[in-house]
Amino acid sequence: MNPSAAPAASSLRDVPRYLLAIGAMLVLLLPAARGSSEWLGWWPMWLLAMPATALWAVHGFALPGGSAPVAARPLSARRRGPQARRRVRPGPRPAWSKGAGSKGAGSKGAGSKGAGPQGGGSKALA
Repeated sequence: MNPSAAPAASSLRDVPRYLLAIGAMLVLLLPAARGSSEWLGWWPMWLLAMPATALWAVHGFALPGGSAPVAARPLSARRRGPQARRRVRPGPRPAWSKGAGSKGAGSKGAGSKGAGPQGGGSKALA
């Protein structure tokens, strides 16, 4: 490990922390810092939210509560067993002829109301 890399890494972690502190003081003490501008938009987003997000990114997007990153979790937390496979689809369904010339036992007869030339009780389209 390079001995000069450690101070650079700590200073990189300190920059968002200082920017967040400076932004918080500006928002609290200067009423103009609570407004917005035409070019930059809402000032508190740039003075508080963006440095806070950068600080969160420097710390590896760690969630509160001390949860370990995904790579640091033990492998036992992963599911054991074979990989899931797709089910084989059944063959094509048989074509059932609904009123295609032959009237089955379930279809309406000629004496029922609304029976048209199709043999079913469908209403005619207007």
